[in-house]
Amino acid sequence: MTNLDKVYTLYKLLKSSRYPVPKDTILNKLECSKATFYRIKEFLCSILEAPVIYDKKYRGYRFDDSGDNPVEMPGLWFTADELEALSCFEYFLTTLQSNILDRVLAPAHNRIEKLLKAQHISARAWRNRIKALPIGIRTVDTNILLCIAESVLRLKKVRITYSALQTPEQTDRIISPQTLLRYRDNWYVDAWCHKREDLRTFCISRISKAALLKEKAVTVSQTLLKQHFADAYGIFSGKAEHTAEIKFTGLAAKVVSQEEWHPRQKGDFKDNGSYILKIPFHESRELIMDIIRWGDAAEVIKPESLRKEIKEYLQKTIEKY
Repeated sequence: MTNLDKVYTLYKLLKSSRYPVPKDTILNKLECSKATFYRIKEFLCSILEAPVIYDKKYRGYRFDDSGDNPVEMPGLWFTADELEALSCFEYFLTTLQSNILDRVLAPAHNRIEKLLKAQHISARAWRNRIKALPIGIRTVDTNILLCIAESVLRLKKVRITYSALQTPEQTDRIISPQTLLRYRDNWYVDAWCHKREDLRTFCISRISKAALLKEKAVTVSQTLLKQHFADAYGIFSGKAEHTAEIKFTGLAAKVVSQEEWHPRQKGDFKDNGSYILKIPFHESRELIMDIIRWGDAAEVIKPESLRKEIKEYLQKTIEKY
């Protein structure tokens, strides 16, 4: 640990302990000598105005909270490990959508950079060794995303102009956003649609206009949201009415056995080395795309209707070649 780490570690140790902390415990926690401990103690007392005193009764050290104001560390403090983790998290947030979160995270980014510099850590050096490669990102208007995010946090209704994927017409709707969702490198919002009087998932890239309203949003219980949006497979909402049983062979069996396709999936290996995956689904479109990417290493066993859909899909594809 650096000396700044030790200062913060001692602060957290004394603040979190119910009783004065013995010197041996402090030396062990800080991984330092007595001389270093005394220097850190003096730094807290004189520079940070956080007096550390020895309590004879309990034979340990504590902060002197006898005054009117409790001892608090000024500013934002992190250990080197915490700073690296925070900086890494901030970096990945910025990769979620180019330029979308830049202005939101800029103040935090500048603060983290200064703290890293104080710890003699080069953020740029190790960030260059981390990659995040989003695939298939759809362009999202920054102001629209921020408007939706604000409505989710402030529980306000939003007026939107939306183009559904199946139809080219734009419709004006008022929605009560419930959850902002990042799914497969794209942004969605789960919301109560006042036009349809039902829960819907809207792709934010297909929202051309959004205006925050003063009216309070309709709030849907978390239980109902989970039942509606998390029951079936993928992004499609609704109650899971079917269960797909898929057999994977070869390399696919090994890879898929290590993946989670759905929170309520079931899977097991057979004696011949194949892997059987069972998952609930409502809409088949997304599931079909995930199955056929494995080619002949994946075969739907049940239901027959899903086998038929995949067969027709592949036949139409073959006709184009």
